[in-house]
Amino acid sequence: MNETTKEKQHIVPQFVLRNFSVKDKLYTYDKHTEKIYGSSVKDSGCEKSFYDFQIKVDDKILQGTIEEKLCEIECNASRVIKKILKQDDVKNITDEEKEHMDYFLAAQMMRTKNVKENFKSMPEQLRNAIRQRMPKLANDVGLDEKFPDFEDDALNLHFDVLIANSTERLKAYFKGLEWILVKTDESKPFLIGDSPVIVYNELYSDEKESFYFSKYAIGYKGSCVFFPISPTRALWLVSPELIEMYVKSNKELLNLFLVGVKVAKDVIKMGTQVQDFINIE
Repeated sequence: MNETTKEKQHIVPQFVLRNFSVKDKLYTYDKHTEKIYGSSVKDSGCEKSFYDFQIKVDDKILQGTIEEKLCEIECNASRVIKKILKQDDVKNITDEEKEHMDYFLAAQMMRTKNVKENFKSMPEQLRNAIRQRMPKLANDVGLDEKFPDFEDDALNLHFDVLIANSTERLKAYFKGLEWILVKTDESKPFLIGDSPVIVYNELYSDEKESFYFSKYAIGYKGSCVFFPISPTRALWLVSPELIEMYVKSNKELLNLFLVGVKVAKDVIKMGTQVQDFINIE
């Protein structure tokens, strides 16, 4: 990890946002405030020093960031996406290029503001869980001292470590998925949000959420991944079990592409925690 940049750092890469822009301009819709405003690609989906950390160890100040490694991952992925859009197909994507995309998608899942906010709240969630389930123990041990909140200076360090470790772990789950390029037209475009990689389990969509299962987590049988790469194209990484189910029920694999358009458009709506980014005409 290198020295901090002290600059705006993108949560959604600029090369992705640029595919949804017109002359590098976007509309941003904020779900919290319900406001729409115009912005540039450079100023969208970013925060100052989002990945930078600075901590004191003994008498030394340690600074760093994961930003440069993320830029390396983005660079490799941008070439693959550019190739897909140029050829309008995924047939000629090599195994090495798929590995680059696996790495990128895994990192993008973890580098969002929503993940960071959830991570930040983990000590509080743990304290609350102990209070609810073991109230006597909670009174005896002093939970606030045992499980303190992250200090602001250290939060980004822990977040960077989370991104790095989780990316290495999650990327393996993408390898067994089948690639499909889902297409629509400009009258019904795909949108991109601040959490643009969406995981959804179509095979067990009616299964209840539990500690042991989530339809929004990768790695389960039936898990699929959606990622819009332009207003009219999206990657659909499909579980082999789902393909088998559709082939058996529809008789023709062609129908899977039609199903893909509907499923992708429905699921991509979930890829927004706070903001949507829409092209400006």
